[in-house]
Amino acid sequence: MATLRAVKVALNSGNQREALILLQKVLKEQPSAEAHYMAAKLAPNNLMAKKQLAHALHYDPTCEKALTLLAVIQREETLKAGTNGLRDTLLS
Repeated sequence: MATLRAVKVALNSGNQREALILLQKVLKEQPSAEAHYMAAKLAPNNLMAKKQLAHALHYDPTCEKALTLLAVIQREETLKAGTNGLRDTLLS
């Protein structure tokens, strides 16, 4: 059975592919806030990360790590949107 500890060991060894395979098994067999948080950290983009964070918060609405990462992503997106808006205003 895959565990979060095994996922962390694979990541610390630099084996991201193995970590992702193990994490998929963990999410299927033992879903939890921590597992979904890890999936968010490994997500290739913000959209997928936010989906994983929503799952994490479903399991634990007070998960500080998930709440913090979600706030960081939302802030980045807000700043990016503001920058794009400013650029568009300057170019028009």
